[in-house]
Amino acid sequence: MHLKRSILALVTATAVSIVLAVVMTALDWRKNPNGIFHTSEGTNWSIVSDTFSSWIWPGLFLLAPLFLIVILIRIVKDSPSSDKKDHPE
Repeated sequence: MHLKRSILALVTATAVSIVLAVVMTALDWRKNPNGIFHTSEGTNWSIVSDTFSSWIWPGLFLLAPLFLIVILIRIVKDSPSSDKKDHPE
């Protein structure tokens, strides 16, 4: 059960990071500062790729540990404590 929660946390962090990177890259492409993303000749895919990478990796490196910490807290919170075993109600 704990492994499933951990995998779910990593998959969720990855999905959120991908969505964040896609949205931010699309906004930058649309705004096109200094014409670096696209010109009348087409899209500069290397800049698009660099922008995507600059958003996905920090997002993933921040969100994955955060989500795993949340899962760890939930596991600890949901587990019965030794005090409750020693003193049944």
